[in-house]
Amino acid sequence: MYETDIQAKILMLPESAKQEVLDFIEFLLIKYNRFSKKAGKEKNEQRGQKMADILEKISKTKAFSEIADPLAWQKEIRQDRPLPERNYAD
Repeated sequence: MYETDIQAKILMLPESAKQEVLDFIEFLLIKYNRFSKKAGKEKNEQRGQKMADILEKISKTKAFSEIADPLAWQKEIRQDRPLPERNYAD
């Protein structure tokens, strides 16, 4: 009964929402320990490969090519900044 109703409703969703549903189902399966350790390991390997593919695409676009000195840029980005709406005693 539930399966048919769920499937019908999922079919009415746009493709991006269908992927969200699948991701949420995977989350729930992991949460309730329905994945075997082997399946979890394979999933991690897939995530690792997906991350490597994404980083490869980013590197081909030369997304950070305007940064002349990466070390200086990193230090600047990581500087502590005052938090909004905080009163700091001097």
